[in-house]
Amino acid sequence: VVGVDRTRPPGAREPGSGEDPPCLWVQVGAFADAGNARRALDSLVAGGEDALLVEGPRGLQRLRVGPFTSEGDAQRSLRRLQREWPEARVVECG
Repeated sequence: VVGVDRTRPPGAREPGSGEDPPCLWVQVGAFADAGNARRALDSLVAGGEDALLVEGPRGLQRLRVGPFTSEGDAQRSLRRLQREWPEARVVECG
């Protein structure tokens, strides 16, 4: 079976190969209602964002953009996204 490892962003080094680059996401929201989460995801994807939903505790849907391998890239994305998502914040992968 051939697949893509989505646990590390493209270009990230293998663990143990020296200092790993940071792995960051911009979390734009968290939704208890799966339908609202899907509509928000669709809106971001339609706008050209690389977004996905991550299931959190008690079924909470976390809407994230990224991942980013530099703090600067994550911060630029955060500033852009906060125009429509003022509560967005940078979070670490994991």
